[in-house]
Amino acid sequence: MKKAILVLVLIIGSVYQAFAQQNGKTKHMIISILEKSGKPIFGRTPPNVFITRDDTVQVQKYVEFNLKVKASEQEAAHENQIMQLLEPYYIGGWKLVSVSPAQTFNVDDNEDMTRFFFTKDE
Repeated sequence: MKKAILVLVLIIGSVYQAFAQQNGKTKHMIISILEKSGKPIFGRTPPNVFITRDDTVQVQKYVEFNLKVKASEQEAAHENQIMQLLEPYYIGGWKLVSVSPAQTFNVDDNEDMTRFFFTKDE
């Protein structure tokens, strides 16, 4: 009888633990990377990386994507640079949910935008 009660308590405790973990708040973040082949505007380079979170905090920064490497190493160097840009968020507990290309509205320049969607459970 004591074993049955102990097993019942353990089952109830594990079910409660599972439900308690599901009630945590999930944070969301989007990192948009704009790779532009145009020239700086008025002698100034605009930001091309935008990091937006649920709490409406947005960080804008500029990352140089014109890597000085051999043509045969260009793609690998570019992928490595993207991974270095995203690595601090992986280390910080963010999980990549999906990646998608995005449409830009500037028809005068050749622009490629990629959005990385992240979540973090707290």
